[in-house]
Amino acid sequence: MTKKKISMLAWAVVILIIAVWALPQSLMAQGTENQEKARRLQLSFHVGATYPLNGGTFPKETLPDLAPSNHLNGLADSNVHIRLDWQYALNYSDNFKAYLILFLGFSQFTDDYMAGVHYYTFNISPNFKFLIPGSGGWYVQAGPGFYIPKPNLALPYPTSNTIGANIGFGYQIPISGSKKIEWGIDLHNTNFSKPAEPRFWFLTFQLGVIF
Repeated sequence: MTKKKISMLAWAVVILIIAVWALPQSLMAQGTENQEKARRLQLSFHVGATYPLNGGTFPKETLPDLAPSNHLNGLADSNVHIRLDWQYALNYSDNFKAYLILFLGFSQFTDDYMAGVHYYTFNISPNFKFLIPGSGGWYVQAGPGFYIPKPNLALPYPTSNTIGANIGFGYQIPISGSKKIEWGIDLHNTNFSKPAEPRFWFLTFQLGVIF
């Protein structure tokens, strides 16, 4: 089994365990509702992993001769993902909850064929988050993103800052007062603003705490 598959399997098992454990925890939500209303603005911190996808094709002439592929998934391996969020509650309807989010993310990839070479991108993304009514804690979120990459010899694109988008889903678990544990999966496309360059697709898997 490859290192990528092992990483994906490990994260899938962790998320599955958390999701199963979270089901009875949703009963705690009513007890924290009033405390949550008292804090419309919340901060959260997430850590996790990135996973590159075969969404973009890199021109072969721009890659070193030893490059094993011209797809991102064949050029890079998973690495760390870190995210800091500011979350503002737009409403507190019993049937529908909506949030405006601004998050700062850092996503890194390990090069697959050049030792010690890493590619990473920062992103700043405003998102709307919606808690699914009657789900106990499931949410979906989406929004645009401003991506600040660090290209290198092994992964030369994007060549400069780009505008992209992200969409994701996850689950929130009340723990104390307005605090929650949250896990999620997001899909990122880092390049809508430069059609001449390949689009850069990747997934992030993250686990965090909302304060």
